[in-house]
Amino acid sequence: MRLGQILALRQDFLSYRYTQELLKLSTQIPPLPYFQMQKVFIKEKGMATESFFAEFNSQPVASTPLAQVYKAYLKDGTKVAVKIQRPETKQVFEEDFKAMIFLAFIADLFRIFSRVHLQEIVSEFICWSKYELDFTIESRNGYIIYKHSEEHPRTVVPRQYLELSSSRVLIQEFIENGIFVNNLLQQKRDDIEIDKLSYYLVFDVMRQYFIDGFFHADPHPTNLIFLPEAKLVYLDFGIVGKSESKRMPYLKILYGIATKNADYIAEHLFEFGEELIGQELKNFFVRTKKERENFEKISGKIKEFIIKDLREDIMKVINKDMNILILNIKKISEKYNIYLPREIILHLRTMAALNAIALEISPGFDIIKALNLFFNKYNLEEVERLTKEGVHEELHTEIIGIDDEPDWETFKEIMAVEKEKKSGAREKFIEMLAYYAEKYSELRSTIKNLKLKIIMKYPYVAISLIILWAGTTVMILKNSSINVSYFLLVALIGTIIISVIGFRPPRIHK
Repeated sequence: MRLGQILALRQDFLSYRYTQELLKLSTQIPPLPYFQMQKVFIKEKGMATESFFAEFNSQPVASTPLAQVYKAYLKDGTKVAVKIQRPETKQVFEEDFKAMIFLAFIADLFRIFSRVHLQEIVSEFICWSKYELDFTIESRNGYIIYKHSEEHPRTVVPRQYLELSSSRVLIQEFIENGIFVNNLLQQKRDDIEIDKLSYYLVFDVMRQYFIDGFFHADPHPTNLIFLPEAKLVYLDFGIVGKSESKRMPYLKILYGIATKNADYIAEHLFEFGEELIGQELKNFFVRTKKERENFEKISGKIKEFIIKDLREDIMKVINKDMNILILNIKKISEKYNIYLPREIILHLRTMAALNAIALEISPGFDIIKALNLFFNKYNLEEVERLTKEGVHEELHTEIIGIDDEPDWETFKEIMAVEKEKKSGAREKFIEMLAYYAEKYSELRSTIKNLKLKIIMKYPYVAISLIILWAGTTVMILKNSSINVSYFLLVALIGTIIISVIGFRPPRIHK
């Protein structure tokens, strides 16, 4: 059931129709008897609920596979929600993890899902689940978002009682008089401004990412409540994201979407791949000032051609359906081997899920209007200024603290997946370089001129070039279907490598 909720955010894996159905998935299951939950509470807090609280209602208000939620009153009379983890939940999850890892391995081995690696999805699910199993993490995450929301009266986050919570018991403010988003289609209320709140969903998660630097990343309808006066409530803070350093290029991509400017989107999307692509080219070409000039010429041409193709792909989506452009940014970036950091991917998924929810509850919803509501309040210069000041990031360090023991196992799992993605993008660059060298005659001309300059500078390189071309000719004669441009590119790269290794004296370090 929880995996189904995670998959609802993966429109890059499942079709829109399936993710829409998963967004409707209820997490409610039959509750366990109160005495079983009482045992967990006593083990965590050292006393029974009747002693800990002034009043405790033993009938749960919610029951999920992970926990049960109860209504209670603190000794000072404050009404709170008490979330108690089900007994043996961690052990059950661990067994499920093993089964999922095995099934994902089999699925990937036989390429059952051709579009994505199932092991990647399972690894992500396991990582997030481990965080969710520790309620102290959820409580701290909730507290950060709660502090940020104090400045925004339409955003309501339950107050977190960090000092009263533990790894299996979470105590927070009890929210009343609202309606869960997943119930909106069945229960209409005149005091709930659905259309207005559908736009606020997107506005607020953009504010969280770009202004606060910390955002709620689990926008399943069961985690969202609408209140009168157009207020939005967030629940369940096990899955959150933290903005990374390349916040402004990503913001400019979304600004390009808001203004329907394909050139602007392509230019700033390319920024994420430019560093990776530039480094690959430098590995081959840059050793001297002259070679740097040649590198800049070739990299400039490649950038020009890639942005041109990016623009064409983006325009196809713009002309088809703007509501799917946010989701397609990830797909387009993968097509061009452009690596997007995991937190940006997480935010893109969150935005895509909120877009789907908004369309479900408010059929007239327009994602362009939603984006522009944000940019009307926070222009690019204002966001950049706030980002540089980094006031909200100080709160993250203050709450989470540098002395907290990190979950190194989970961290390594996440980083291993990211390293593999980045490595894959780097490896595919040479294939893309060959493709562009073959596709555009102007680029082939630039490379040809570079080859002549190398030969003139290093006469002996001509010998290796002739050998390589001779070998290429033999292979072409044996197989006429082999592409000539491809082998010319291989010859060029081989020549440069030979010239660097064989004809340049090694540097002596004194």
